[in-house]
Order: sequence, then C-alpha cells, then structure tokens
Amino acid sequence: MSVSSAARSLKDPLKVLYAGSTPYSILHSDSNARNLIVLSHATGFCKEVWIPVVKKLRNILSPTQRVRILAVDLGGHGDHLGNSDVERVNLRDWGKDLKAVVDADAISHGKSKQDIMTRFGVGHSAGSTAMLACEWDNPGYFNGGLMLIEPILRHPPFDNLPHNPLCDATLKRRRYFRNPSEAFANWKGKGAFKFWDDEALRYFSIYGIRQRRDKKQGYELKCRPEFESKCYMALNEMIYSLDSITTPISFFIGENTDFKFKSRKTGKWIGWDNVIHKGRYVVIPDSTHFVVMEKPAVIAGHILSMVSNTGASSL
Repeated sequence: MSVSSAARSLKDPLKVLYAGSTPYSILHSDSNARNLIVLSHATGFCKEVWIPVVKKLRNILSPTQRVRILAVDLGGHGDHLGNSDVERVNLRDWGKDLKAVVDADAISHGKSKQDIMTRFGVGHSAGSTAMLACEWDNPGYFNGGLMLIEPILRHPPFDNLPHNPLCDATLKRRRYFRNPSEAFANWKGKGAFKFWDDEALRYFSIYGIRQRRDKKQGYELKCRPEFESKCYMALNEMIYSLDSITTPISFFIGENTDFKFKSRKTGKWIGWDNVIHKGRYVVIPDSTHFVVMEKPAVIAGHILSMVSNTGASSL
C-alpha cells in the first residue's frame, strides 16, 4: 500500500472532532456501546498511529463486544489547537485533555457526563502518564482499567537521567519534507522507526505532518521539535505514585526497551520489574519502546483481553 492510498483505506474519512482545543477521532463505534476505549499516543506522535491497532482489534471483536474507541491528540501534538509555544509543559493538562474528550463525546452521542460507562484507558509512553494524570485527578474515572504501555514514570528512590538526552536530540530532528512519501522514505528503517509496522509508519507520514505554516512549499512536523523537547524535560520531572490508583492497571513493556531507571543507592541501571510492584506486568517479545507501532496485532490482542476479562464488553 502506498502512502497516498493509506488514508483511503479506512471505511470512512477520518473525521476530527474537538472538545475545546483537544482533537479526537472515533476509530470504531457500535451504536449501543456503553464501553469506551480511549487511546493516548506517545510524545512526538499523533492519534492516527493507533489506526493499525484498531483495525486489528475490529477483526477479533465478537458481536457481543460492543465498544466505542476514541483516539486523542495530546496538547502540542497532531491537530491540537492549544499553544505549543510555552516555557514549560504541564503533563497534568494532558490528563485534563483526556477527560474533556470523554465527557464531550458522551454528550455528543446522547449520554450525560454522569452516565456510568465502562471506560478503559490505553496509553503509550507519555500517553500512559497522561492516563495516570487523569486518574489521579479523577479517581475511578477509568473504571474498566488502565493499560499502560512503556509508561514514562519516575519514582523515588529511582531517577531518570539528570538531563534527558532526547531534549537535545529532538532539536536536531528533520522537520520539513516535500510530501508524505518523502517523510515515509526518510523515516523507514531508521532510528526510532527501525522496526515499525509499515502501515503505522504510513499513517504517521500522512497525519504527523502538515503543510508548512510559513507559507513555503512542503510539509512540516505537526509536533514542533522545540515543544517535544520540553515534553521530555517535563516527563523527566514527573513524580508518580501508584498508591492512590484503585482502578486495575496492566503494564506492558517491550522486551528490548532501552528505557530503564537508575538507582540512587547503587548507581546501576535497573529494569521495570524492579520498579513496578503494583498491577499486572507483561513483557512483549521482540519489541522496543515503540511496541504500539511495531506490533499492532499483539497490542490489539491485549486490549481485547483487558476488555473481555472485565466482563463489561457485552451488553
């Protein structure tokens, strides 16, 4: 499938809706669904990278598993209308973005904000941090559970790097392209994109860039490198506590992830299994930090398992 035809492969054109300044798209919906899956992307990406996962999930949902699936653009990403020219990024605002979308969507299809829905939050990387921020501020909001994929968390006595090297590397990233096809060719098989599923990369090549705002010919990254760099610093400063989280949590980690913690006591780098002591912990074989875009079928299977195991997906 070519880059230009990827956008036409959806059954319907991808419509972008807004809750205030926060954009979201409905990637799947059953008319009688009272079960909601909310998808939140990683830093630097956009809601459309979830499309291959949702396509795989559609193929394995049973007729009784009636769900509605929303994908959200976090602040400074994708089609978000908020100001990305800020001194500091407040990740708690991303949690507010998620709640605003869920509440607005409920009203838009005839439900009140008070209607009890079974809500499942699925976040990747910083998107997981956004899910937790929403849950911290609204205990029990994701009452079906949270699926946190490669979450970015910092918890004493463990530290991330004092200065996240991604802050500097991001500023050197290529940001302009003649067209989506050139963006795809530039990214394919390289760096963070090395093991991406081709379809996921095609959608990011289409929806992760836009026509240049300076009126020059060509395209630019929707997520400005300057903003993305500030996101990494904000993530580096984020302290988390799972103690107050009561909703079920599952952690999914890529087998070959390069995200680790440094112990203040020993100075040694340690893995996730030595940090997380709450919830279900799953390692996905042959994958990296970017597992959502590398293994869409595997992620879809785990989402289905989460929904099915609650017993809440059938009406």
